[in-house]
Amino acid sequence: METRQRIPADQYTLLDYGNGRRLEQLGTIRIIRPAPAALKPEMFPQLWKAIDAVYDSQRAGGGSWITQLRPLPEPEVDYAGIRFKLMLAPTGQIGLFPEHRQVWNSIRNCALAYRARSAQHPESKPRRMLRVLNLFGYTGAATIAALQSGCEVCHVDAAASVVNRAKQNAALSGVAGGPVRWIVDDVLKFVRREIRRGRRYDVIIVDPPSFGRGGGTATWKIQRDLPGLLADLWRLCRGRPALFILSAHTDGLSPDELQAMLLASRRDYSRYEYAEQDLAGQEIADSIRESRDVSGYLPKFSMQHARLKSGHLYMRRFEPEQDSVDCFTATDGADKESVINETGNAAGHSVAGSYVGLMHPLLADHLTVY
Repeated sequence: METRQRIPADQYTLLDYGNGRRLEQLGTIRIIRPAPAALKPEMFPQLWKAIDAVYDSQRAGGGSWITQLRPLPEPEVDYAGIRFKLMLAPTGQIGLFPEHRQVWNSIRNCALAYRARSAQHPESKPRRMLRVLNLFGYTGAATIAALQSGCEVCHVDAAASVVNRAKQNAALSGVAGGPVRWIVDDVLKFVRREIRRGRRYDVIIVDPPSFGRGGGTATWKIQRDLPGLLADLWRLCRGRPALFILSAHTDGLSPDELQAMLLASRRDYSRYEYAEQDLAGQEIADSIRESRDVSGYLPKFSMQHARLKSGHLYMRRFEPEQDSVDCFTATDGADKESVINETGNAAGHSVAGSYVGLMHPLLADHLTVY
């Protein structure tokens, strides 16, 4: 389905990409940033002429913005039902990963299916709302999508500045008063403390960086630390998540590799669970059965029946009409998504990362698309 619209002054829009760069419009500001995966030539050269800021990652002393805009602007924009206060950060980030839109929609779909199943099975009403754990939560898009969907959220990031920005985005999106804990902490240490506290979560969202720093001298390296984190996260959801999404922008981590890591960590958890029952006897076995349904009515499931979905996170450009650089033809993402997942590529799209998602089969049965 195609629609035509002029770019409003308060929207985020990906205008074009190519030759290792992307052209974006943040409200009224037009910027260029690196996009290493965008190897083909630019499609619309005429759009690249009037630029407000360019991020140069090759400058001596580290990357920086080349711009006459002072101070650097922080435009407020709408994207995918969420209001963001963006920034031109020294790292070249802007406070938004638009390719994660499909992740946010999966959270919304999961919450929708959870309510639908509750309506169809009133005899087993959920005891509470879905609990979401959003790790490496950045500026809060997944957290806000969950709050908008009626979930309870724990948002964790090691950087106080981005957690503060996430709080601002939640306020701009009208969910500042929602049930959310904002945590500034090292992710690995926080997860292990949650295990000791006996906490349980129904939805796990993990978007780890390739490298990062936690509190003190702690560091994060994705190849070294991600397998152990995933094993711990299965314990936090008792091996029975309503939804588990793992995504990454690390070069060399394909969707197949992410899926293999997620499934391997689930097998490790299964061995841990059985060993725990053997060691502690019937008392632990009973407690596990009692908590098997952490959401109220979602039972244990076999991975053979789990609904797995993996693929690439794609940048999607708007395509301008021949007669105007201000009027754009947008292709509906839902119609395109099935083509992308089948072919791994599509015209007007460029890979930005990888993801794997797992949804509880009883919830996936309530969705026409997952």
